[in-house]
Amino acid sequence: DIKRPIIADLGAGYGKFDYFCLRDRDSFCLVDFDLPETLCLAAYYLMKIWPEKKTLLFGEGAFNAQSINDYDLIFMPPWKIELLADRSVDIFLNKNSIGEMNSKAATNYIKHICRSTNYLFHMNHDNYPNIYEDGEPGLLASESPIPSDLFCLLYRGVEPFHMLHRGGLDLEMDIFCYLYGRRGGH
Repeated sequence: DIKRPIIADLGAGYGKFDYFCLRDRDSFCLVDFDLPETLCLAAYYLMKIWPEKKTLLFGEGAFNAQSINDYDLIFMPPWKIELLADRSVDIFLNKNSIGEMNSKAATNYIKHICRSTNYLFHMNHDNYPNIYEDGEPGLLASESPIPSDLFCLLYRGVEPFHMLHRGGLDLEMDIFCYLYGRRGGH
């Protein structure tokens, strides 16, 4: 029911998930935070799909609170997440990348995500964490420090495509989807 939703994604890859989320909408703003090399892929892919959309690429203009009103597609490196205004995003997406970083980095991103959004959808490991060179495990999806006084869990379930990715039912699969909503609505 939102006329022009503001969607942000941390680690969108080349943008396929965002495309499927937004393909049936005429008006939206998508803010993709990712590594610069990956942003190039997403920008190319999504700008080819939606050539009519007004686009802000990193380095071609200032990214600030007004940008989400002025642009339809925004591609920024992850450190720019700090510039999002509080509660300026309708839904924040994260597909696997929080589980692919150390817990200190993940906790920092989650802090900014929770500050800036009304809903959070994330899909990450929930049984077997990544272990890094220093021996530290990454966060499992269930360990994400989502503040329970601000957000309530609306949905948790297995990610069906990962469950079937080996050609049959994989009961050892550990990718789960979580949807959180801000308490008191938006």
